Formats: sequence, structure tokens, C-alpha cells
Amino acid sequence: MIQSFTCRNFRNVHIDELNFKRLNLIIGPNNAGKTNFIKALTFYSNLLKHADEGGLQTGFLNAVKRGGWEHIRNISAKENDPVSLSWRMMLGENRVDYDFGFMPGNKVEDSFIVQESMNSAEQRGYERPYNYFSCHREYAGQGYLSTAVSIGDANEGLPFSVSNTEVFCRQYKDIILSDDRLYNYRDRKKIGLLLNEMEESFLGIRSYASSRIDTATIRIPL
Repeated sequence: MIQSFTCRNFRNVHIDELNFKRLNLIIGPNNAGKTNFIKALTFYSNLLKHADEGGLQTGFLNAVKRGGWEHIRNISAKENDPVSLSWRMMLGENRVDYDFGFMPGNKVEDSFIVQESMNSAEQRGYERPYNYFSCHREYAGQGYLSTAVSIGDANEGLPFSVSNTEVFCRQYKDIILSDDRLYNYRDRKKIGLLLNEMEESFLGIRSYASSRIDTATIRIPL
């Protein structure tokens, strides 16, 4: 379940940790930014749901294409400021922060992911949150899986190569199978389970827009 959402530079949406319940209503006048907010919140969800729609090589590029290359990033953003999206989610017993940043560019070859990571939202007094994985943190195309056993342990990170034109969850299986070190990685199944639960949470997002509230249509899916 998604518990909160933070957004920077997605069209005109700037939000800090907006908290959610299971059912949420957004009410406002025309041109207030409601549709842009829904598009920001559901960007990753729609990326997964329609990954192969758009004719490009990856789900990420197709998502940017559907959103409009030149329209996604806020026109007032500085030249090197990416679109930044962050969801706090409850995945089983784990409360995590999934952070995703990208540059949409003005054409396909200029669009790429600049940051993607999953961290524990339960710091429990430690200086930095426990990191499950991170991608493109230091170099484009470079990722790391956590080597720490628990929160607070030293974490050097197990490196791997990852494309910066596709989201990590859609590459994970191929990445793990590409290298014996990664296949024998101690927390391989745990990370895989978290990614599966994250996908299920995003795929479970539903939105409905209307000028009239229809209580027969707005309902929580079973």
C-alpha cells in the first residue's frame, strides 16, 4: 500500500510527503493541476501496466513518450534538475521508500533514468537508512545491491550493470542470471519479493475522474 508521495518537477506538481488513505478524493476547480497530480502519482503504475505500448524498446521510454517528451518536466526547472518521484510504501512488514528520478529530454535518445533506489523507511536511530538497492547513484549504468545483513551494518554494495533506459524491476531477473555472484547473492529472493510486492502495489492503483461524484463507480477494488 502507498502511504505517501513526494514529487518534484513533474509538470506543475511540487509535493512533500502527501499522506494517503486507502481511498482518497481530489477536489478542485478546472486547471488546478488535478490531472497532472494523478499523472505524476501513477507514472510508475502506468509504466508497468502499459510497458509495451508505444513502439519503443523499454517500458520507461514508452511511458515518457505517452506523457509527451517536452511536457513532463516543469518548464521552470533548472537545466540539470530531473523529474523526481518518491513513494513510501508498506510491502509486507517492510516500510520502504522507493525513489525514482529521470530526465525526459526532448527526444528518445535524450531520455534516461538518473536515480532509482529502495531504502528502509525505518532508520531506528541510524544516520542513514538501510539501502536495498540503488542504480545510477555514482555512474550511469551502475547499480548496487546491499551487502549489509541488517540496518546499521557496513554496506559496500555488490555492483552490477543496469540500463538507464529501463526501470530496475523489469531488468532484475536478467541481471541476477547474468553473473554467478549475483545469482548466489544472499538476499536475492528477498529483493525479488520486495520488487514483486512493489509491482503489485503500483498495479493496484485505480483512479477515476468525473465532474460528478458517482458513489456506485468509486469503490475500492476487491
